[in-house]
Amino acid sequence: MTQIVIPRSVVTADPVTSEVTCTAGQAVVVEGGIITEVAPAAEIETRHPDVEPQRFPRAILTPGFVNSHHHVGLTPFQLGVPDSSLETWIAARAAHPTLDLRLDTTYSAVQMLRSGVTTVQHVQGWHSTDASDLTASAQAVLDTYGEIGMRGSYSKMVRDQNLLIHDQDESLLDRLPVEQHDRFSAYLKGLRVPLTEQLGLFEELHAGYADDPLLVVQLAPANFHWTSDEALEQLGETSARTGVPMHMHLLETIYQSMYMDRRAGAERVSYLARSGVLSDRLTLGTAPGSRTPTSRHSRRPVRTCATTAARTSACRAVGCPCTTSSTPASTSPSASTRPASTTTATCFRRCGWSGRSTASRVSLAGGSPRRRSSPWPPSAAPGPPATGRATARSRLALPRTSCCSRRTRCVTRSSCPASPGSS
Repeated sequence: MTQIVIPRSVVTADPVTSEVTCTAGQAVVVEGGIITEVAPAAEIETRHPDVEPQRFPRAILTPGFVNSHHHVGLTPFQLGVPDSSLETWIAARAAHPTLDLRLDTTYSAVQMLRSGVTTVQHVQGWHSTDASDLTASAQAVLDTYGEIGMRGSYSKMVRDQNLLIHDQDESLLDRLPVEQHDRFSAYLKGLRVPLTEQLGLFEELHAGYADDPLLVVQLAPANFHWTSDEALEQLGETSARTGVPMHMHLLETIYQSMYMDRRAGAERVSYLARSGVLSDRLTLGTAPGSRTPTSRHSRRPVRTCATTAARTSACRAVGCPCTTSSTPASTSPSASTRPASTTTATCFRRCGWSGRSTASRVSLAGGSPRRRSSPWPPSAAPGPPATGRATARSRLALPRTSCCSRRTRCVTRSSCPASPGSS
C-alpha cells in the first residue's frame, strides 16, 4: 500500500555528512511502512495520480529522534528512591521493588515514541535477578524493542569491582554490626557476575543480532571505578576485534574523580588510552566531571595530560547542559540510518534539550568538591556548571543568547529556536 504525506515542511538529514535541511513543498512516499522517496509534492502527485495524499499544512515532518542514553522506564524516583548524590542513590536503589523488564521496557518505548524518538541507545544496568539468569534479562529488553519495531542499540553495563563503594566492598563489613555480616555478604554475592560471563553474554547477543535490521549489540564499560584493569583491557580488545562501539559513564561525582586520582595519577587520559578503551569507538554517555581546559568553574587549575594520547585520542561526549560541558550540534541523524553508534542526546527530565554530539577531545580534569553558584551574572555566565547535578539555582545561571531576551537553554546560536538561522 502506497501512502503520500504532504506536510508544511520536511526536515531531512544526509546520512553521510549529517547536513540538515528543512524544505517546504515536499512530499514523502511511504510503501509498506518504508519511506521510499522525498521529492517536491507536485512531482509526487503527478507520478501517483491514484493515491490521495494526506495533507498536514501546519506540521513539520522530521526524521525520528534518537535517545542516545537510556536506562529504564519507571525511574528510581518513581519507585521511591530519593534523587540524592550518586553514591547514596545507588545504595538506596537496592530497596526498590523488582520490575518485569518487558513491561518496564514497553512503558519506556511508548513514552519515547510519543516524544518522536524512534531509535534508542539502551544501556542496561543491573537488577536483582541478573546473577541467576543474565541472558534472560537482556533478552527481555531486546525482544520488547523487536516486537515494537524500534531501532535500538543495546548494551549491558560491564562491571567487576567496587559495586557499592570506591574500594573493595568487603571493607564495609568492619563498619556494619556483626549480625548484618552474613546478610551483606549474601547481597554482594547476588550482585557479582564473573567477567567471563559478562563478556560471554556480549559475544552471544552480538552474534545473534548480527543480521537484525533494527537492533545492534554494543559494549558498555560501566564506569572507571566499576571496571578493573583486566576488564578495561578485555573490553578494549573486544571492541577493536569486533569493531563494536562502546558507551561509558565517566567521572559522574567528585568521589569518582578522587578515585581516578588514586588509581591513575596525573596521566588520566594516558591510563585509559593504554587500556585500549579510549578510541574513536568510545562514546561518553555522561561525563559531568570532564571539562575543557578553558573551564573557569574550578577553584584550582584544570589538570590536563600533555601526552600523545591526550593530543590524538578523541571520543564522543554526549550530554545536555544540565550535566556536561560538551557542546553539541543541533541536528539529528536520518531515521533511516541504522545506528552504528548513536550520538544524539536528549534530556526530557530537566531542560528538554536534544542535540547531536560532536566528536571532541575531553580533558579528564577533577572538579572542586565544593558546590557553589556561578560568580557570573546570567548575562555573562560562560556556560553551564561543569560538575554535579543541575539545581534550580544553577539553571538560572545559564547564559542569555544574543538572539532573544529570555533566559534560554540553547547551547549554540544555531540551535536557538528564536535564531533566524535555525530551522
